[in-house]
Amino acid sequence: MGNNNGSELPDDTVAELRRNTGFTSGEIHQMYRDFKVDFPEGVITRDRFAGMYRKLFPDGCSDTFAGYVFSAYDKDGNGVIDFDEFVATLAVAANGTDEEKLQWAFQLYDLDGDGEVTRDETKEMIMAIHRMKGNKNARNDAEIITAKIFHSLDKNRDDSLSQAEFVAAVHRSPDIGNLFRGAI
Repeated sequence: MGNNNGSELPDDTVAELRRNTGFTSGEIHQMYRDFKVDFPEGVITRDRFAGMYRKLFPDGCSDTFAGYVFSAYDKDGNGVIDFDEFVATLAVAANGTDEEKLQWAFQLYDLDGDGEVTRDETKEMIMAIHRMKGNKNARNDAEIITAKIFHSLDKNRDDSLSQAEFVAAVHRSPDIGNLFRGAI
């Protein structure tokens, strides 16, 4: 197989990433080299991830939102983002269909991972986004946005959205889709 001296990826890993992400071998190798420069230990820790968000949003409080995004990247739940997890998420952003992007957004909002996005989870996520951006009215704005989302999407009024309900409703309503994407 390939060279695995820590500076290059094994050939079987590259082949699997190509199949699963749509990136070329060259793109994967370049991303890996860049990843190793930025994260020589080969993983991104929660603290390091949050630090990147603090630099991007110095006027707000981004730690809560960064924690939510970190959890969405950390598919195996081991407390770090490895290169495969990093590339898988980038692939959805760069090469994913609208459906895959909506599924990722749904998973991001499903804070407890139970397959449902509740009104409270939505409000928490939107509040975290607004706090990250430095919005002093984050709680009030999150209440208003959440009410709009659930009024339009939650047809059975159970304060919960399944992934299928969410995806179907966003496809039916471009305004709500834009509102939800604007909250991500």
